[in-house]
Amino acid sequence: MQKARIKLASTDINKINQTCQYIKDVAEKTGVVIRGPIPLPTKKLKLN
Repeated sequence: MQKARIKLASTDINKINQTCQYIKDVAEKTGVVIRGPIPLPTKKLKLN
């Protein structure tokens, strides 16, 4: 069994969600098992 991991990064959450939905649609059409998306913590820069 082959596995692929895709990591996406962007400052615009809407574009990330659109891309995730597109990947899910392609996976469903081809019969691929998909897990995720798994949101990771965001980095915040604090300036004092």
